[in-house]
Amino acid sequence: SRTLLAELDFGRERKNLEKFARNFADDPMVVIPKVYPDLSTPRILTMERLDGVCLADSARLLEQGHDLDELASRGANIFLEMIFRDEFYHADPHPGNILVLNDSAIGLLDFGMVGRIDDQLRQTMEDMLFALNDNDGEAMCDVICAMGEVPAELNDSAFRRDIGDFLDDYATQSIAELDLGDALNRMMDIIRSY
Repeated sequence: SRTLLAELDFGRERKNLEKFARNFADDPMVVIPKVYPDLSTPRILTMERLDGVCLADSARLLEQGHDLDELASRGANIFLEMIFRDEFYHADPHPGNILVLNDSAIGLLDFGMVGRIDDQLRQTMEDMLFALNDNDGEAMCDVICAMGEVPAELNDSAFRRDIGDFLDDYATQSIAELDLGDALNRMMDIIRSY
């Protein structure tokens, strides 16, 4: 309910847009639509129109000569900057909200849902990324266990085996091959089952 009401408050979305624009002001390859405050209200948001190709339209992107691996890498870096540099991120990054513009810049849309990261969560996420990068199942298990309450009946060896299998499946994939949604769903399934 709170998230839905926040998404319907265009005054809040305008402030989010302006903050993202400031955060990426020095990067010409990330485009945040310009807001027209004089033409906006809490119920109307007037902003610059971005012309580009939706990230989901891979056939059209290839037809225009874009390198999908490079776009995936740049997109991932943008979101890593949001999380680890700005501690303020776009919380609805589906392909419909990401455009590839004519000059290969990445345009971001729909800033109604955002998230904030505190220092403790950022450190935990960094530890998880290092464990993933190092394909270190033990470290990944330790980070997951530190994040929540570990049940007394945890089958520790089975949990560590399943996390190791998860890392074997996902840690070696390139960013272009990685289905992030699938990976996150599988990780959550493992965590829930233990």
